[in-house]
Amino acid sequence: MGYTCSVCDLVVHGNASSLVWHFKNRHALLAGRMFTRPVACGQDGCLQTFRYSTALKRHVERNHDILEFGDVNVNVAHPVIDIIQDVPGEDPEAIPPNVDGGNEHVLAKEDVTKLAASTLAKLKASSSVVQSTVDHVVSETSSLFFDVINTLQFKTAELLQGLGIHEDDDRRKTLMDLFAEHQYPYEHLETAHQQHQYFVQSGYFIKPREIPFAVAYYPRNNAQTGHVVQVAKHVTFQYIPLHDLLKCVLESKGFMRTVCHYQPSNDGVMRDFHDGKFCKDNEFFSNQLNIKLLLYTDECEITNPLGSKAGLHKIGVIYCTILNLPPQFRSSLCNCFLVALYNAGDVKTYGFDPILQPLVNDLQMLERDGLQITTDAFEGIVHISVAQVAGDNLGMNGICGFVESFVSNHYCRHCRMHRNDMQNASVSKPELLRNFNNYNEDVRRNDPASTGVKIPCLLNDLAHFHVTTNYAPDLMHDLLEGICGLEVHLVLGNLMQDGFFDLDLLNSRITSFDYAPFDSKNKPSPISRNKVQNPDRPSGQTASQMWCLIRYLPLMIGDKVPEGNTHLELILILLECMDFIFCPEVTADETLFLKHLIQDHHNHFLNLYPDRNLKPKHHFMTHYPQQMQLLGPLINYWTMRFEAKHRFFKRLGHIICNYRNILKTLSERQQMFLCYNMISGVDLVHKDVEVGPGCSTILVSLDRAEFLSRELGMHMFEEVFIAKWSIVHGVKYCKNLLVVTGKCDQEEPIFQQIIYVICIDNGVKLVTESWDTVKYDRHTHTYALQQIAEPAWSVISVNNLYDRQPYHAAKSYQATELCYVTLRHRIP
Repeated sequence: MGYTCSVCDLVVHGNASSLVWHFKNRHALLAGRMFTRPVACGQDGCLQTFRYSTALKRHVERNHDILEFGDVNVNVAHPVIDIIQDVPGEDPEAIPPNVDGGNEHVLAKEDVTKLAASTLAKLKASSSVVQSTVDHVVSETSSLFFDVINTLQFKTAELLQGLGIHEDDDRRKTLMDLFAEHQYPYEHLETAHQQHQYFVQSGYFIKPREIPFAVAYYPRNNAQTGHVVQVAKHVTFQYIPLHDLLKCVLESKGFMRTVCHYQPSNDGVMRDFHDGKFCKDNEFFSNQLNIKLLLYTDECEITNPLGSKAGLHKIGVIYCTILNLPPQFRSSLCNCFLVALYNAGDVKTYGFDPILQPLVNDLQMLERDGLQITTDAFEGIVHISVAQVAGDNLGMNGICGFVESFVSNHYCRHCRMHRNDMQNASVSKPELLRNFNNYNEDVRRNDPASTGVKIPCLLNDLAHFHVTTNYAPDLMHDLLEGICGLEVHLVLGNLMQDGFFDLDLLNSRITSFDYAPFDSKNKPSPISRNKVQNPDRPSGQTASQMWCLIRYLPLMIGDKVPEGNTHLELILILLECMDFIFCPEVTADETLFLKHLIQDHHNHFLNLYPDRNLKPKHHFMTHYPQQMQLLGPLINYWTMRFEAKHRFFKRLGHIICNYRNILKTLSERQQMFLCYNMISGVDLVHKDVEVGPGCSTILVSLDRAEFLSRELGMHMFEEVFIAKWSIVHGVKYCKNLLVVTGKCDQEEPIFQQIIYVICIDNGVKLVTESWDTVKYDRHTHTYALQQIAEPAWSVISVNNLYDRQPYHAAKSYQATELCYVTLRHRIP
């Protein structure tokens, strides 16, 4: 009896547990109970994927019959040896060296220790677990293992004695020794110190360095005198050595292979940093093998922001990600690495230079000497430097040495325009852009009020970075947490004042609107009257909620507001700007068109509200076209994914409730996240595909079987796996959603509805039926669609979609049979 391995197609003899053991020991895919990547079932053509071994085991036992082989007795209780043979094309390094055909189910003592360490690493990598909980798990599970194994050892000894196998038998001694070895799985891992030492020695735990840079005096009670005295104490921050961090990451499984294979676009379309003018014109960054870093800086409140300790324990973070990876991999939090952790208050006192100094020293060495990398795909020296620094506007101005007040005369880090001119300027002025020469002149003048430059930035000491060539914008805060909230509330207030609808009707539609499944979790909150009356205050929506609200707002209220309304027109022009700004693919001509769109939007705002001036974030928008030409799509630099990384620190700070040397605690626990990924063999650049539940079906039983047989290249009586859903690089595809498969002669997108999600060996295929694109409805900023009586079917691979994002056809509040699709960005 046995099961088929979905990785190597070998037959694993035994029960479902034997299959799980095979994935672990043959392919090194199991860490604790969790697979290092989604694993397909593989039985009877089933391609459903699983993250947890227990879920796979339960699924196999419940849904798939055991295969019969010859005269094998299906009632055999002992595990049967797996068939081991050379697998063509399989990476031999993926097979642990201590695995052989006769001992796949026998764990050596060191294997047990590795399993126990992996379990502890998983616990320590969680933001919901404190060290006392880890100690409790070690204590209780050690006791559990001891009792269970002792019982099994006693019963086994009884059985062997009854079978006439005496104590001096070598086979019995070997078996009893195995019981004894496995009684203490956490041996030498009982304490936090022993655990720490093990992970450091593994080479995967990059230990943070505590770096002192100042001395401060703190009040302490003198136990002898009873008085409060001032005690000198070093002011420190946590720094992760960049050399060790990058060596660990770059030498991880498949990383350098992905870096070497990632090529710039050659069709004139900009898709990433490599395609922008800045990279192409820079000799260092245009070299494909030079590692380009994107740094991110921000501040994060880890205590209750409304509590008495708000601001006292506010931390600052510096992350980095590697721009040599494709964007779909950079969006994973596994590829966002902690570089430094500091107290936000210390920066206000001592500045950024003490915190940046060790980072700059390491980067200068990596620029000059490079880093020796040894992998199966690449062996040699790679040179490393910072390409761009991202963050919110306040943090960016701070780390780059510009003034941090946005009511100062020259607050823009990109140009030298005066604040009074910014309030009415709808375009940027090329002659006022900052450059190397005028920046040095401003530094020499040492007059922040007239130049906007407060102090020189230490990052300028790098050979390939300068603050005047740092173009990364802050889309999330500029638009979703700034301009969108202001203009939505201004427009809604005026529309309600004109009597088109009231607040109750608006909120009822916000609450009951037919959102797409992937937008439901970002459903906007109801809008209060106070927000409408005071549009300059915070919107009360998260960035994701605001993005959802402004995209669907014209469709929500379009039936109540007449076409051509000047207030709604402001939202429509802003949405047209956002279509280009959030687009993952742009051309040079489109950046010029965006420049005119932004100009029209700003002029319309000033004409519509003559008593108002443009906000600083309006001014930052005027630089987007030029930044897009230089860096490629701006969505690749926004702060949304970095902000998600903060959740680890926020939750852990709330859970541990101990702020003594909190920076050390947080940094070491974050490094355990990377350590766990390395120990468990997680592929940081794995092409992530998950397949949901479904069933294997003979092709002839499906509608239009002949067509599907021809398109899939399969025989009519072959089986295909029809899944309820599939997730490819974080994007979920399921039945009834719409996908864009191309463009028609009128340059309008072609929408098709998903009928089947078919998973086969060479990927995920979508069987779709065509819909008719009736028109583009500018009044609602949507495409109006209708179903066709006898639609044509198509089969398309997910990788070949014109736009990776699926869409939802929503109904309008107008009396019409048409459906409306709201796009997330312009279809390229």
